[in-house]
Amino acid sequence: MGKVSDVLDNNFIFYACRQQKSVYVLSELAQGYSEPIVHPFCAMVMPAIDAASGQGAFVEPKVLRRFNGIFSADELEAACTSEWQKYASRLRDQQAAFSVIQADRQLKEEQNLELKEAMLMDKMKADEANRQEEEQKLEEVIEASRKQAEEQSFETEIKKRQEKFAAVPEEPPQGQKPAAKLQVSLPDGTKLMRRFHGENRVEVLYDWIGGHESLINRDAGSSFELVMTYPRKVLTAMDETLKQADLCPQAAIIVNMLDENDALDSPEASP
Repeated sequence: MGKVSDVLDNNFIFYACRQQKSVYVLSELAQGYSEPIVHPFCAMVMPAIDAASGQGAFVEPKVLRRFNGIFSADELEAACTSEWQKYASRLRDQQAAFSVIQADRQLKEEQNLELKEAMLMDKMKADEANRQEEEQKLEEVIEASRKQAEEQSFETEIKKRQEKFAAVPEEPPQGQKPAAKLQVSLPDGTKLMRRFHGENRVEVLYDWIGGHESLINRDAGSSFELVMTYPRKVLTAMDETLKQADLCPQAAIIVNMLDENDALDSPEASP
């Protein structure tokens, strides 16, 4: 029965029952047969084939053989062999056509899946591009805001330096004491000479030098310190008078620009 069993699963349907439960199914199985159904009952059914086959004008599954009551394996084998020989050609053609249809359907499903995956990848790429574009725009806004804040801070600092420079007292009259005649060496090599009243504070000296044209436009975070050359002394006490700082009657001063670390270590340095 090996050759018969090879084609049973793909070409035949078996309906079997022990009790008469479905009136409709049993009535369909009884069509064309004069003998009544006897249980246990088994029917061999073939899937529908069209009328053009020349093997019967039916368009629904066809009952090929009924087995009433008890039947042997030899009877089943003989029935299967007989029906297979009768319909084998048509069933093979139908099976081949079905295989082509299945292959086409599978190909379309694979193509549809590939299309969906491609569309999903395109969407993911588009979403990623949009995300990067939004991040870029946000970074540009943040950068523009930072620059604007820096510019405003710088403008505020320049204005503050200008106000301090404008508030520096005028030079005292000749012969007035105590007075300090100071020579100041700037970082660019420029030398300044000016007289101050001895009671002016060291802070005034920082304001005057910080407002000079060569220093007024320095970075907002930059600072400098004033160093008396002899005896060498860093002027850090802003509240001291020039007389208390030993700058009277005259002295030479060097301006040292400080980096960020030096500025942190020198809290009295001028901004």
